[in-house]
Amino acid sequence: MSQYEDRIVESGAQFFAISTDDFSGVSYIPDRPEIKFPILYDASRETVGKYGILNGKLPHPSTFVIDADGIIRWKQVNENYTSRPPAETVLAQVEALGS
Repeated sequence: MSQYEDRIVESGAQFFAISTDDFSGVSYIPDRPEIKFPILYDASRETVGKYGILNGKLPHPSTFVIDADGIIRWKQVNENYTSRPPAETVLAQVEALGS
């Protein structure tokens, strides 16, 4: 993990990803050792649909900071799948929850 990821985890926050890939018909589920957080699978797209990030059948790449009460406090939704917020930006949003 990067220094930013370590600090995010130390703050009590949790990382996870949601994928809309359907792995129900395969015996291999991707296992990449560099990924240190759980990946939740939403093949029905129900969860990503509720967050309003579906673009046809695929979700927009998105990052959410959700507080302990389940309220979205910050989000970034991108149309370009290669665009992600820098870790230091996410850390700043997580640390702002403690203010």
